[in-house]
Amino acid sequence: MTVDLVIKNGTIYSAHDSLRAGIAVNDEKIVAIAKEPNLPKADKTIDASGKVIIPGYIDLHAHIRDLETAYKDDYEHASKAAAAGGITMHVDMPNVKPPTNTVERFIDKKENYAEGHCTVDFNMFPSASIVEEIPKLNNLGILGYKIFMIVDSKRDYPHMPGIGITDLGHLLDIFKNVQKTGLPVIVHPHNMELQDYIEKEIWAELGTDPMAYFEAGLRYDSLMRNLSASNCIQIAEATGVRLQITHCGKSKMIDMVRQAKAAGMTNLTADAHAHMVTMTKEIVEKLGPLALGGGTKPEDREASWRGFNDGTIDMLTSEHSPHSQEEKKAGWEDMWKVPGGVGSALQETLPLMLNHINNGRTSLNKLVELTSLNPAKVFGLYPKKGVIQIGSDADLTIIDMKKEDVIRNENCYSKCGYSCYDGIKVKGVPIYTICRGTVVMKDGDITVKPGYGKFQPRLGWK
Repeated sequence: MTVDLVIKNGTIYSAHDSLRAGIAVNDEKIVAIAKEPNLPKADKTIDASGKVIIPGYIDLHAHIRDLETAYKDDYEHASKAAAAGGITMHVDMPNVKPPTNTVERFIDKKENYAEGHCTVDFNMFPSASIVEEIPKLNNLGILGYKIFMIVDSKRDYPHMPGIGITDLGHLLDIFKNVQKTGLPVIVHPHNMELQDYIEKEIWAELGTDPMAYFEAGLRYDSLMRNLSASNCIQIAEATGVRLQITHCGKSKMIDMVRQAKAAGMTNLTADAHAHMVTMTKEIVEKLGPLALGGGTKPEDREASWRGFNDGTIDMLTSEHSPHSQEEKKAGWEDMWKVPGGVGSALQETLPLMLNHINNGRTSLNKLVELTSLNPAKVFGLYPKKGVIQIGSDADLTIIDMKKEDVIRNENCYSKCGYSCYDGIKVKGVPIYTICRGTVVMKDGDITVKPGYGKFQPRLGWK
């Protein structure tokens, strides 16, 4: 038997161990894991000597934009960025124009914007803001729902009216109805009453420049986020909904999640992104609007590392949040009038984390758990995705842990054209991205045409 692809001589990492072996792939699936003498002949062979092989990264938090905001980014560019960054599947967020909160809008976005344009596999989270649409959306193969508990004060994007849930009674109703579907709900926690108070206080004291904006998010130890997270946890306990708290990068929020899990709350998960352990005040001071919102306190970064390593934080996401550089410029005077977001992240997240691994902050096994295994298990894709085993999709990322690179804006595939980490040196680079057995990226170059990526519904959906 001759198979489509053999990867030989690599070191395969799972969430728990590692194995020096090769992988045989045929018809998009893994068909054998063995030492080289026992691997079948192949039409194509990759020698991964000295390299690491991990299951493909499933990114659950990408703001791909497109539709009426395609000038910021679109599926074709963002999906190429994902492939370049070692990601084999991305899941888009619903805060687009118009927002993805009805069946009709979901189908339109999927069929007319995503399909035919993605380099890697994809799905999309709809907003659960319209309760009547929740059971209908469940019939489309979605992985879960998204809720924003925030509406921006001086702008209408990215947290626009219409999908911002600011009433706890409304949130309770949503949780009750999502619980009936059995799917998770991802919540961006935020308290609007506190936002209104804190913003007015900050404007009076510090003005409206980027550092004032940075301070607003941290004031009173990030009370806007923490109090809302507590509300979400308690409402999830009351309803039994499967809750995932996103942006879980504040020390008190992480402690809340840790305590709830320790008390036996099994319907709670959390995610955080690489910015929460990478972005510093100094980067925000230098780049201003291009780096906001991002930035954390040193104690929050350390809390996030503890959360990743002890299992309190279940997943690592990219928080890809592109906007045009031109529209960001006005933020130097009033950051509240321009859209928040950190630019390209699909392409940079994995190299940043590999650099952190080389610096001893976490392990490759933990990375696999955070980026592949847990996302697949929690969101209904396991064991088709998220794991290297016979019968699973051949979604694989080959990494050179010794290779050094410098993140450069000119290499950015995202339409926004910039990264907050331009000029930063990293050690540890994805050199192959393989999606369902096909090489979609080699040494930073995209090797397939747009449209190779397929919509991936949750398992069991028909």
